[in-house]
Amino acid sequence: MVTAAASHASPPPSFQGLGYGPGDNESFGNAISADGTTVVGTTSHPIPGNSVPRPFRWTQSTGMVNLGTLPGAPWSYATGVSGDGSKVIGHSYFTSTTNSGFLWTASSGMVKLQTPAAHPRAYSNAMSADGHVAVGQAGNDATSYPAYRWIDGATGTTIGSLAPGLNAQAHFASADGSVIVGVAYDTPPSFDNYVAFRWTSATGMVGLGKLPDGKSSRAFGCSANGSVLVGGASIESGHERAIRWTQAGGMQNLGLLPGDQFSYLQAVSADGNVAVGISRRDSPTINRAVFWNPKLGMVDLQSFLVSRGVNLTGWKLEYEATGISADGTRIVGSGNHNGLFEAFIATIPAYCAADLNNDDVVDNADFEIFVGPYCVLLCDSPEMQKFCPSDFNLDWVVDDLDFVAFARAYDTHECP
Repeated sequence: MVTAAASHASPPPSFQGLGYGPGDNESFGNAISADGTTVVGTTSHPIPGNSVPRPFRWTQSTGMVNLGTLPGAPWSYATGVSGDGSKVIGHSYFTSTTNSGFLWTASSGMVKLQTPAAHPRAYSNAMSADGHVAVGQAGNDATSYPAYRWIDGATGTTIGSLAPGLNAQAHFASADGSVIVGVAYDTPPSFDNYVAFRWTSATGMVGLGKLPDGKSSRAFGCSANGSVLVGGASIESGHERAIRWTQAGGMQNLGLLPGDQFSYLQAVSADGNVAVGISRRDSPTINRAVFWNPKLGMVDLQSFLVSRGVNLTGWKLEYEATGISADGTRIVGSGNHNGLFEAFIATIPAYCAADLNNDDVVDNADFEIFVGPYCVLLCDSPEMQKFCPSDFNLDWVVDDLDFVAFARAYDTHECP
């Protein structure tokens, strides 16, 4: 290859606390729109002797706006948002044992997501980027709680479970809602026998298995086309490890931060390359917001931002990262700000797969790195780089298709 220096555009690292709503004393960021403009979550609003959660929607122009609650419901949570931020879903509690999902828009306000009479209790957890499909769980205490979906606000329908009478919960959906992922109890039923699932109308609900010697797995997020899933799975000790699942590579243990015992991932970028979540140590208990990509592995978000010159005085990102924009640059989560929890948005550089040495240019140095994996070929070979970062199309081999993608980035400044 001829020497080149194909730089790739990337936003500078930054951080912003989102504050609190009027009269609130804490806030928690739960999800971010695919375009990175809108955050939804929950605030803590003090009342005599207690506090109640209130759903919020945040944009740079409006700040934090309380979305209210369903009539007769004293508290609500906002859990998901459409790709353009115009629709918000969540659930409202009427009592500690009575709850319903909701859909919010600026024109209609908060509207109850209906379910069949046999499944009166509902939780809505996420919305497809196109805004047409909400997913979650509905059921009743006497029988079970199967996974559910709601299409364009119509009465919900179940997408089932892995076996009759067992519980399942949908946590996320692909951009068009055609792929739904979550967690489902398996047979024989027990408190720790559950597995991550992937559902389509063609395949139904398919359990994705577990890590070797592990007892459980769960999926919390997926890529835009539903081909990459992220979540957590237990290992032999019982501790959970962050995972990424692909059709070709199956379930991968992505590890955790040094000194920690527990990790999982909650969301992933549209291309499946950048994921966010939590890494935790048990003694003393410390949670840390993290992001992961195939080149860097698991990264402490606070340490990364500080190393890039971001001022985090007064902040400890010791809670979690919960969502990420489609392009993988905007992370939402919650941290400790001067002793109180507060929602935040952090910006990290765009992921450029072809920039294999992370120096912000795609050049001969990256080509020299790429040649090694290209010669090894198979991602599960002992000689392959960890997490196989040169497998740009995630088919679990580094071959001519990946070479073509690398050459395009090298020549045109476009990253695969």
